[in-house]
Amino acid sequence: MLAQRVDRFGAALDPEPIEVASAGHVSLFAGGAAWNGSVWLVTYSDATQGKIFARRMLPGGAWLDPAPFFVLLGGGADAAALGSDFLVTGLRAPSNPQYVFSYGARVRGVDGVVLDNPALLVGPSFATRARVVTLGGQWLVATESHLTHDENPANLAFNFVSAAGVVSPASNAGLLNIQNWGIVDVASSGTSALIVGQSGSNWTNVDIFVRRILPDGSMPAPMLNVTGTAPMGQSRPAVAWTGAEYVVVYESLQNNVWFYDYEPDLYAVRLSEAGALLDASGFPLWNGEDYEVNAESASLGGGKALFAASTYVDGAYASPRIALRGMRPLGLANYGAGTPGCAGPQRVDASSRPFFGNASFALLSDHAPPGGAGLGLVSTVPDVAGSDPLRLGLLVHVGLFPPAVVVPLVLAADASGLASVQAPIPPNPALLGGTLHFQSASGWPGGPCAPSPFGLSTSDGLSVTIQSP
Repeated sequence: MLAQRVDRFGAALDPEPIEVASAGHVSLFAGGAAWNGSVWLVTYSDATQGKIFARRMLPGGAWLDPAPFFVLLGGGADAAALGSDFLVTGLRAPSNPQYVFSYGARVRGVDGVVLDNPALLVGPSFATRARVVTLGGQWLVATESHLTHDENPANLAFNFVSAAGVVSPASNAGLLNIQNWGIVDVASSGTSALIVGQSGSNWTNVDIFVRRILPDGSMPAPMLNVTGTAPMGQSRPAVAWTGAEYVVVYESLQNNVWFYDYEPDLYAVRLSEAGALLDASGFPLWNGEDYEVNAESASLGGGKALFAASTYVDGAYASPRIALRGMRPLGLANYGAGTPGCAGPQRVDASSRPFFGNASFALLSDHAPPGGAGLGLVSTVPDVAGSDPLRLGLLVHVGLFPPAVVVPLVLAADASGLASVQAPIPPNPALLGGTLHFQSASGWPGGPCAPSPFGLSTSDGLSVTIQSP
């Protein structure tokens, strides 16, 4: 069982994945990971033992627990943080194997103590998957609950669990005909949640349905079909809140030539926090000639999301591999490659969507020395190829000479090496469609190092095109 940390821009932090646990045979199944502001809780299930385990990780990747610890009986683990504590969920048949329920146990974040023994009953029977998020100061557990042990129709049921471990009665977000069991997912914006599932009678007319849930358990609108315009079948959805909108990723057969040509691609659609569909049709994430399946998604904040999937890779191994891909707001595009410095390769990004009137818009650069300061440049003209006007071995990706207009910016880095500068966008519609180009160009003086003998570095370039609110 492996874990891989990624940074705020979606790039891998570790050259190799970190081992969570190992077994002498194929019995471990990945669960969820949750962050409480101080530590990660990584969960997984051991099918041979019929148990769910967890382990706490520090931000730097070191294990706080010397070994995984037992949390509750069952499989299909997931986790979410509420304050400093976590709720770990899973599925278990307490007696007759036909009757599978959702269970959960709280774990104290400060010391890893399991607070619920026996585990809490947090979802109805004939369950095939349970997912957990936080909403309105409580945990929300979504359970795919079938009508019987051998029928496709299933309720998207949900229960609230308080910080003290009190479980509310179950509610239903909708009844769907789910062929490939165990696909329910849920994400939370903090003020609402979006539960997702699939429904259809065969692989050529399956679609993705969503429903919005408020903190009081009410559902202000009926279920919404978000893939009705796509041909063939759409299935196995996953959902994340990006900090600005919901994004639902799913498998799609829309590019298959024949109905029996089962080579899925991965597409996504976005919804506003209010539940409005933002895309007339799905947009592709992976749509190569080989199959891409089993997508998961997570928030990077600021309107950005990270997707993971199993994609087929040709070459020496010719096998499925885990692939990552990020999504961020429209109007942002990177170009070129900078010169790495003492702290590694810099990159630039923005804090949120670049629309006119965005008073909180900020430009970001990473891999700066903690607490350091550097210089950024904003130009009206890009230098896509990159130039080195001072002959210091530093590639400059913004135009420095007429007709360019250049504005220097002082960037201050925090303790993690993230540098930022506020760049509020005036509420002027005349700015719509205008583009500026940003680069942390003068680097971060840090003394001689390889590959920059002057201790300087540059980032790639970032084009910022102003959008409408």
